[in-house]
Amino acid sequence: MSIDKPLMDGYVGVKYEPVRVSGQLPSGADAQGALFQRCGAQLGEHGMAPANGGNLSQRLGGGFVVTCSGCNLGLIEPYELSWVMECSLDAERVTYAGADPPSSEA
Repeated sequence: MSIDKPLMDGYVGVKYEPVRVSGQLPSGADAQGALFQRCGAQLGEHGMAPANGGNLSQRLGGGFVVTCSGCNLGLIEPYELSWVMECSLDAERVTYAGADPPSSEA
């Protein structure tokens, strides 16, 4: 069950072309969920996770795991992680695996 989470005023969302190659995180990336939840909760406890502002990421393999666009860091759900395998600044395209597109900062 997901929680209704408010978005910050002025939130724009994804600013690139998201290319999803899979709805599932690869092995290893899915195991990061508990770590991201713990870190996000700590940020929330210290008032450092306002609504959907900011993101968390960690390098993994040939890419990185990052919170999804619009994710509230203080209340991260397991499905709110993406694994980014490729970014193209010229084409403004991000190739990823996961349920939702990664944070714009990807």
